[in-house]
Amino acid sequence: MALWLEQAAVQGNPDHGSVWLDGAWRTYPTSLRQAGYTTTVLLEQDVQTIEKLPAKLLPRYTVPLVVNSKQTKGWKRCRGYPVAPADAWGYSEEIGAYQR
Repeated sequence: MALWLEQAAVQGNPDHGSVWLDGAWRTYPTSLRQAGYTTTVLLEQDVQTIEKLPAKLLPRYTVPLVVNSKQTKGWKRCRGYPVAPADAWGYSEEIGAYQR
């Protein structure tokens, strides 16, 4: 298959650069996200549940958000983590955390 792909006359012309669509059939490991700051937070809607949990179960409720420490400075804290306000951040099982 690799030989067939190398000899194929049809070449794609993607609109955007991509590890998967870079014009070659070979791929390589790299980050799928844009570079930036991520902070591990708790979502405000989970705080009541989290307060009752043993510490070993707490990581199940943490969420990485693309925010920096300056943005989270005024946020409440729960058990050492910043709490993302419910009016600014939501959660979907399909897409994860999202900014409202």
